[in-house]
Amino acid sequence: MPYKSKGSCVYKKTKEGKMGAKVGCTKGDVKQYLKALYANDPKAAKDELKEIVEAFNVGKKKEELMAEMSEMHNNVKSMYETMTHEGYEDSLGEIEKMHNEMKRLYAEMAKLEK
Repeated sequence: MPYKSKGSCVYKKTKEGKMGAKVGCTKGDVKQYLKALYANDPKAAKDELKEIVEAFNVGKKKEELMAEMSEMHNNVKSMYETMTHEGYEDSLGEIEKMHNEMKRLYAEMAKLEK
């Protein structure tokens, strides 16, 4: 998003997402002011849309990872219960594989947070 508002003023947004130089202020609705800025700057509007799409895709990726992790957690729990109640030792290797996969998924999620 190339612009950020605070109160009735609008600022350019830095690459880090912080407020940069003041663009201007309005006595009216700041949303209308932003709308006018975007209408007169097609590149800014395109950048705004791109940022929204990227945020949506990151959120979608997070949801997919969470679903994978939840499924793995349930599998590990089931295998653990089987192993402890029925005494299967070969389940330990499978549990260890799933544990390592879950660690990998957590690492991917941490990357998405940055």
